[in-house]
Amino acid sequence: MTTLAIYGDSFCDWATSYRPGMTELQASAWSQKICDHYTVTNYSISGSSLYWSMRHFEQTWSQADRIVFVVTSVGRWPGHWQDPKTGRIHTLSSATQCQIALDNKDWVEHIDDYAAKRSVAEAIRDWYLWAKVDQFEQTIQALMIKRIQALRPDALIIPINRWGNPPSIQALVCATDYILAGFRSWPETADRARNLDDFVALSQNYPEKRTICHMTPEVNESFLTAVLQSLEEGVWAPQVPTKIDHPMPIDYYYYRS
Repeated sequence: MTTLAIYGDSFCDWATSYRPGMTELQASAWSQKICDHYTVTNYSISGSSLYWSMRHFEQTWSQADRIVFVVTSVGRWPGHWQDPKTGRIHTLSSATQCQIALDNKDWVEHIDDYAAKRSVAEAIRDWYLWAKVDQFEQTIQALMIKRIQALRPDALIIPINRWGNPPSIQALVCATDYILAGFRSWPETADRARNLDDFVALSQNYPEKRTICHMTPEVNESFLTAVLQSLEEGVWAPQVPTKIDHPMPIDYYYYRS
C-alpha cells in the first residue's frame, strides 16, 4: 500500500485532540479514516508550531510516497518538550494556553519546581502578548513553507487559515473553510459563517463538544473526501461545499457560551 506522511497540529492529530469521554470520535477523524487508503505515519501534534513540524519533516520526508502538510497558525512559540513519563509532547500555543498552564499545577509533570513552571508559562505568555513581532513571524512562516516545498514539491500544503501566510498560501482552501461550511448547515449560524473573523467569533460562542481535529464527524468526512481526491490529482484545490449537512442540531456538537 502507498505510504503517506501527515504533518501538522490539532487539525490532524486524532490521538490527542478528541473531546474527553468521547473516544469514539477518534474513529471519525479524517487523519484516522485515511488509514483505510494509505499506510499512514502521522507526525502531527496538537498545539505544535510550524517550526516543530518542519524539523520532523526534514528528517522523514524521503520515507513517504505521499505527504500531507497542514500549515498551522503563524507565530506560535517554537519550543516543545517531551514528558519522559508519558512520551507526550507539550507546548504552549497561545497566551490563553499559557494562562491555563498557570492555573494548573500539573501542567508539566516532570518539572518538579512549581515556581519554575510559573516562570516559564508567564514568560511565554508575555512573549505572546507583548514581545512577538508579527512581521518577523510572517517572514519566517513564508521561508519555512518554501523549504517544505523545495524538499517535496509534490506535498499537499493545506493551511488551517489564511492569516499571515504568503499570497500563494492565502489562495488555497483552508481547513477552517470546511468548518464554516459545517456551521452553514444550522439556521442560527448559516448567515454568519463566511470568513476567518466569523470562524473566530463562532469558535468563541460555540466551544467544541463532539468534535475531533476541530471538526464534527460530518465535516471530517467531507474534508477526507477532499484530501483523497487531491492526493489522486496531485494538487490541493478542492471545491468546498456550500454547506455540510448534519443530522443533529448544533447543541449536539457544540456548547453555547
